[in-house]
Amino acid sequence: MPQLYTLLLGASGMTGKIVLQQLLSLPSYFPLIDLPLLTSPVNLEHHIVVITRSQLDVEEEVQKQFKLLEKSDLVDWNYSYDRDGNEIVYSTTVLNEISISVKINITAIKEPDSTKWAHMIPHHISISDPLANLSIISCLGSTSSSSKKSGVSREWVDKTLNLDILKSVLNNDSLSQKLSQYFLMTSFNNFAISTIFPYFKSKKDLETTAEKLLRDHRASITILRPGPLVGRHGYLTPFVVPELDDHLVHSIYEYQKAILRHYTKRINEWRKVGVATRASEIVAKVSYNMPCGLLLGYPVKAEDCAFVLVTERMKHFKSTSLEPRKVTYFSSQQIDSYKEKIEAHI
Repeated sequence: MPQLYTLLLGASGMTGKIVLQQLLSLPSYFPLIDLPLLTSPVNLEHHIVVITRSQLDVEEEVQKQFKLLEKSDLVDWNYSYDRDGNEIVYSTTVLNEISISVKINITAIKEPDSTKWAHMIPHHISISDPLANLSIISCLGSTSSSSKKSGVSREWVDKTLNLDILKSVLNNDSLSQKLSQYFLMTSFNNFAISTIFPYFKSKKDLETTAEKLLRDHRASITILRPGPLVGRHGYLTPFVVPELDDHLVHSIYEYQKAILRHYTKRINEWRKVGVATRASEIVAKVSYNMPCGLLLGYPVKAEDCAFVLVTERMKHFKSTSLEPRKVTYFSSQQIDSYKEKIEAHI
């Protein structure tokens, strides 16, 4: 079976981190294994390359997947993680003789200066398999708060950086020949708002330019246009219950201190993410599946966007013999109903 290669951009963002979690999850690979029709051993290899400004804790994400696997009914599967090589191996044997192995290798690149990313990325994707299948999944985006803190404009991150990275891949003959699909997260849009608001104009320009760059290339394009995202930027700090003893007054004091520490961390998280960003999260959550949501562009869950991206990536790999549509768009309504339609066909 040809090797999969996926370049994931925006892995530390709201949707990108869920995409990474799903790419590390064993069930995401079941459509490629096709157990009911299996007659010979399967050795599947997936190389995932991510690049972020801050350190990405790959092991933490892997352990999350292992815990979910422990609670599932997939008891016949073995799994291991090689910290040195950042490699997950899922394996099992079916019908007493057919072996299945799924290897997932993660290359995590930390580079605080994102102006270097386009130049660096081709040097970190080494493909030896002539039949390898490369996809780019871009969830790159910036918030108003992160833009102010970094001094980098939202337009540069949302549009210019995306296009620079795509150009760097296309200008590399080896990678360009392997690139089969380009996935892009933009935003709901129309002619009116893209004319009035610079943010939506840059998203529209990104789509148009990406389509031009890939017009004569064999790669197909999948563009998600979600409305406000229901989800959470950053990480939610859990409340840590302090150790209590038999002394009531002392225990109350320690509990109060723990509450104070917890809410101090929560306030710092708000400041780090930005009040405007947190407010938009609340608005999206409250208006999700409500009539008023249509006025905001139809809010949709970030995890549903991730599910579409990962499922379409796997589906495309499985159906490489078929001629895909050059450009496929997913609106918020289509993203919202996608999982239900997929499960209805299983």
